[in-house]
Amino acid sequence: MATMKRRIPAFKKEDEEREFRATHDTTDDVDWSKAEVWRFPKLKPSRRIAGAQGQAPISEDT
Repeated sequence: MATMKRRIPAFKKEDEEREFRATHDTTDDVDWSKAEVWRFPKLKPSRRIAGAQGQAPISEDT
């Protein structure tokens, strides 16, 4: 698992996080050289599209 270089602040609103992410890169936060590859062999493709906020639930019933 990748290790954290520094602590990411807690955000009260999505706009605060959006502003933070616009000015900070993940390379500032995570040591990607220690990242691991994960495989999910039993993961099945979904027929539904979920938005970034997860508005559409993904389930096996669809």
